[in-house]
Amino acid sequence: MTKNAVSYNDFDNAQALREGWGLFDAHGVLEIQRIDEPDLPDLCADSLPRFPTDGHAVLHVIAAAAAGSAYHQQAWSLNGMYSSSHIDFGPDKDFKSHTNEQFVVELMTSGRYGALGQMFVLDAIVQHATRVAAADPKAINHPFVHGAAWVAVAKEIEARCATKYGEAEPVRPVG
Repeated sequence: MTKNAVSYNDFDNAQALREGWGLFDAHGVLEIQRIDEPDLPDLCADSLPRFPTDGHAVLHVIAAAAAGSAYHQQAWSLNGMYSSSHIDFGPDKDFKSHTNEQFVVELMTSGRYGALGQMFVLDAIVQHATRVAAADPKAINHPFVHGAAWVAVAKEIEARCATKYGEAEPVRPVG
């Protein structure tokens, strides 16, 4: 099935199409999606899609927008799938009334960077679980939980993440 690029007076899809993505009409809602048939006329010249999934195209737009690209920021603002109406950017949001579970869901689902927030939270969980699982329980000085229990929880979470996402890469310092 071919996706038809939506053209707007205030947004030029030409750059997006050259980059391998575009804003497409998905049942009346604009969505950032990859070009999955790049050999079609007037799309991009490559013979293969530039992004393996629509999610990768979305992450490309988010990263470029976060780096300051006005073009990608405009595309993100027009994207109906993760429109700003779904996201509360206000600094006055009351997180104190949230349960821990609600707060983690909030971190993963509402923020300026959409799916990138989910990736960050999951990466943080995997990295921390990997570090704690490898630690000596006696060396863990945690005021609320016994070291052996803390390491056991980390090993369980590490194993569950490995089952879902595969083995974690070795944890390296950022920078």
